[in-house]
Amino acid sequence: MKPSNRLFALLALFLLFCMLLTSCELLDVQQATDRPARTGTETTDKGGQTEMTTDKSAASTARDTTAVESTTDAAPVTTEAPQDEPAVYEYPMDQVAPLNGTIRTKQNDYLITANYRGATVDLKDIHYDTVTVTRNPDADEMGYAFLTAIPTATGEKPSYATGYTMVVWDKNDTATLSIPGDARYLYVYYYDSGVYYLPTSIVFSNATVPTTFTVASWNIGHFSMGNNKNTKLTDDQYATEKAKFDAYIGSLGADVLILNEYSQLFTPSKAARYLFLDYATPFECEQRNYSCNALYAKFPLKNLTLHDFACNTPDTVLHTTAIKATDYYYITGELTVGTETVTIVALHLAFHDNLNPDTVCTNQMDELIAAFADTEHVIMLGDWNAYHAEYYERFAEAGYTVGNDGSFLTCTGSKTGGLEWPVDNIIVKGVTMTDFRAVNTSLSDHVAVVATITVP
Repeated sequence: MKPSNRLFALLALFLLFCMLLTSCELLDVQQATDRPARTGTETTDKGGQTEMTTDKSAASTARDTTAVESTTDAAPVTTEAPQDEPAVYEYPMDQVAPLNGTIRTKQNDYLITANYRGATVDLKDIHYDTVTVTRNPDADEMGYAFLTAIPTATGEKPSYATGYTMVVWDKNDTATLSIPGDARYLYVYYYDSGVYYLPTSIVFSNATVPTTFTVASWNIGHFSMGNNKNTKLTDDQYATEKAKFDAYIGSLGADVLILNEYSQLFTPSKAARYLFLDYATPFECEQRNYSCNALYAKFPLKNLTLHDFACNTPDTVLHTTAIKATDYYYITGELTVGTETVTIVALHLAFHDNLNPDTVCTNQMDELIAAFADTEHVIMLGDWNAYHAEYYERFAEAGYTVGNDGSFLTCTGSKTGGLEWPVDNIIVKGVTMTDFRAVNTSLSDHVAVVATITVP
């Protein structure tokens, strides 16, 4: 070969190599060698062995609006987009890389693994208030976590803003993820018998929340009329009972729904989340005896947090043989409505049958008033366990609007077997509440309360 031809060939190879480097935007696949140990039982409606699929065409949409910067090993993928446009991420399987370190499972246990797979997105330079994922047709039970730091491989407790959260798909096979305030990385992952899937897309955007929306609160009674800590429904009853709950939940027309005495299982093998497919933002908290709160919204919620009541300690007197005041807690989340921030407080208060006045309940009420004294827009809703309506007067004195002044009986009592107590309520400050109502049902020992909220 003549020198000029040889030089031309070398130059062509060099240019080809550069082109390959330039077009490479995906991390290499590293095949897992060991299945991560499981710490609990996962329920799923899928049967049989699924096969891993690869959708390489998905990355093309992201290239049109975003610049993807490739990193190595377990490092996050950093994507930047113009501030006035949503950042769009569409991950094919080629993007999956191991995230070595300590993972928090959906049982809230810490699992050390070298082969857990997922898509990790660096949120530092992304301007957004909504994260929406689209379901991969082959993957149903997918989890996600927001991290404040990438986990280390030393086995120490990772810096999580939230632990494992189940993705709850709506009827359009999309889901809006709940974003904590100190989120630094988003980790989305799926694992089933050695097969890994990711969402079809992850979209970061800015949401528009209407100035008028509907909120509802319902003590769902663990699907057992409040008489048991877990559901009493059997798998054979699933279809019939699900239809009843679907119809009642739909009749509330709620954009934001808080549930007390929630159970994650509707029947022994069916997850309760399938009742709430219209709500893309779930926040299902821990169960403490009879107390378990869940918050659902059709809008993106930020800074979702569980709060214990400071006025109660582990030594609080027993008010029944099984439940302490420390079992009860409240959760908060924030809605951005225009330029305003509205704080949602989803609560379940404790009570003491033998105290009059019930200072276990009223002390928690006073703590809530103090905690949100400087918060402009507040919506509090839940089971207040206020057996005397005058307990609510302290909120009116603090500038709140009280929905249930005692006119609406919402909980079944033992005297008549009918509704006797005004314990479920919606109490607001800095917003307008209209059309407060109770919606009757025989599906729980409580009926739901509903109201229309307008943010000025």
